[in-house]
Amino acid sequence: MLFFISEYTMKRLFYSSVLPITILVIAVTACTPSIDSSTPNSLLHRKIGSVLQLKDTNTYSYLLESGCPYPLGVESADTSAVKYDVSHLRDTISVHTIVATAKPGLKRGIYYGTLAIVTLKPTVESFRDTLRDTLVIP
Repeated sequence: MLFFISEYTMKRLFYSSVLPITILVIAVTACTPSIDSSTPNSLLHRKIGSVLQLKDTNTYSYLLESGCPYPLGVESADTSAVKYDVSHLRDTISVHTIVATAKPGLKRGIYYGTLAIVTLKPTVESFRDTLRDTLVIP
């Protein structure tokens, strides 16, 4: 038995399955630079805020210089006085935002909080940073 596929059917097949898969493969490989790549990549960050007080927040934004989406993880932390919102860190997104706030119920004094973060696979290179916050309760 001999099957004939029309030109119209071939075009539909190409545009509905082959082309989207090709675009996805190109998009994924475009955002995974190799270690020997001549294009530099680094973990960029921006902090909004300074010394925390009881009702303040510090906001940190992290992104890769390449602009690719990536997951982050927590390597270590001291969160006895400062709460860090890390609920989305393992998501593969382009910009991670971490918000630091004071934990309720603290007495007068000066407190410190730290959060060490690291990029996770599939990121080829490993980048680390440490967030440091000072909390003053008058």
